[in-house]
Amino acid sequence: MTSREPEGDHRSTGSDHFQASSNRAVGICLVVGIALFVLVLLLPYFDRM
Repeated sequence: MTSREPEGDHRSTGSDHFQASSNRAVGICLVVGIALFVLVLLLPYFDRM
């Protein structure tokens, strides 16, 4: 029974680390998406110049 306790702890920390990495990935995706959206909106203005 004692040998199973560390495995459970490792699994819990692994899930926490995965959630942190996924949140970071979502943040990066949001920043990239917003940047692309702004570029698309500004393209006509650049063409006029």
